[in-house]
Amino acid sequence: MKRSLALSFLPLLLLQSGFGRPHSRQVRTLQQGKSSIIFTSFASIGKRLVAANSDGSIALWNTATGQRVWQVALKKISNEELTIPNLINLSLFSDGKTVAVSYWESRVVGNRLLKGEQNHIALLDAESGRLKKDFVTDKALEHAIEFSPNGRLVASAGADKQVRLWNIETGKQTSSIDTIERPILAVFSPDERLVAIATEASTRNTPLEPIGIYDVASGTLVRTIPRPRRNVAILEFSPDSGSVAIVTGDGSGAQIDLWDLSGNQPKRTLRDHEAGITALTFSRDGRLIASGDLHNGRGTVIVRDVATNAQRRVQKFSAGVSDLSFSADNSVLAVGTENGQIVLVAP
Repeated sequence: MKRSLALSFLPLLLLQSGFGRPHSRQVRTLQQGKSSIIFTSFASIGKRLVAANSDGSIALWNTATGQRVWQVALKKISNEELTIPNLINLSLFSDGKTVAVSYWESRVVGNRLLKGEQNHIALLDAESGRLKKDFVTDKALEHAIEFSPNGRLVASAGADKQVRLWNIETGKQTSSIDTIERPILAVFSPDERLVAIATEASTRNTPLEPIGIYDVASGTLVRTIPRPRRNVAILEFSPDSGSVAIVTGDGSGAQIDLWDLSGNQPKRTLRDHEAGITALTFSRDGRLIASGDLHNGRGTVIVRDVATNAQRRVQKFSAGVSDLSFSADNSVLAVGTENGQIVLVAP
């Protein structure tokens, strides 16, 4: 969509979201289809943002001009066969040259869904969107995947109660970590020394398995962190790798706990979202933390100062918040929404 058409949404957004306050330095809305924006990631330099929709389309944007640089679709149509992609994760590697995408795909011939999905990791050239590599991976990759920041490793969480680490270039497994319950999240620290793992809430009448922090090189457990609520939705390391934000929820609500990895208690607990927290991210300098939610079809973003706990921004959206990311210079927060919009705001 051209910039002029995308910007035509601004008057409505200004009224709905409270952008008109004096401290708002930047407002831009990018429209990327109509399906939910499930991943956004800024390049480490420049004004470039890569984003992915739930329908498997991926685009690179120039956020300074609002122009789309390229867009590719993972969906394939040939003769009577349709290949449907289901994105698991996306990452723009720290060197800014490669976009990595993990997804599983199903095939439809005529009106018949074929059995036997394939799991893929695709590497795209960040400048052009050109496919550099696409390889079918082990079945264990179908549940959850996290790319390491430098693009050398990928962590997969499998139904066999193992987290496996893989070399992206070779597609070969390098190590594995056993868990008591099925792992659902595995997240690398920015310095790539640690991986945080959360497991599925047990259905048995037993204590919940705590969140484990493991050494990447050896696979040994460094420490555990208790989960305050039953379901773990998000894990996010701070940029200095010294703390971790944990989003948990249950029938009574949701909360964010900030833990120093050297501490025995959370240094802060946040309960200012009414309902399901869907996104969370730190600014690149670690000074701010932004969280977003989806409640009754609408969304709220809250930006806080990590040191003082002061709220810097509370902003309402007419659609649920599906992803958040800060620019490299921390001057822009990209808010992905359920209706295919990426709203760029000054945090």
